[in-house]
Amino acid sequence: MSNNPLSSIPFLKDRKMRLRSAYVAVLMVATVVFPTAKVVSADASVPVTTTTVATPTTTTTLVPLSKMVEWGRVAHCETGGNWKHEGRMYEGGLGILAWNWKQYGGTTYAPHAWQATPEQQVAIAMKIQHGLPTPDQNGTCGAW
Repeated sequence: MSNNPLSSIPFLKDRKMRLRSAYVAVLMVATVVFPTAKVVSADASVPVTTTTVATPTTTTTLVPLSKMVEWGRVAHCETGGNWKHEGRMYEGGLGILAWNWKQYGGTTYAPHAWQATPEQQVAIAMKIQHGLPTPDQNGTCGAW
């Protein structure tokens, strides 16, 4: 009895066919694990399929880190720092009114504020503030 699970398949009883099938299986796994790698077959009779996944080459920062810290304090005041807050009127960590989320372009990131990243929520909050200083920075929590 063979320990090779491929030998139980009738058309793979031939050793050469089992080796080719195993080789193809390894190539398939390699394209999933290393999607941007180029796979070259040593055996021209074995078809090779490669998959390329687009990966970002640069990262874009919507909000400077210093502003994220300030707005993090606002989120702490508004929702206890829960960036995924789902309210009836106010959403996300900053308690953004759903209407404002739509009016200031938040839907380009996510349908609702609570579905967006903290950075995206802060970017919209900064638009709502129109360049005014970050609220809740005086040690007291208040609606902004």
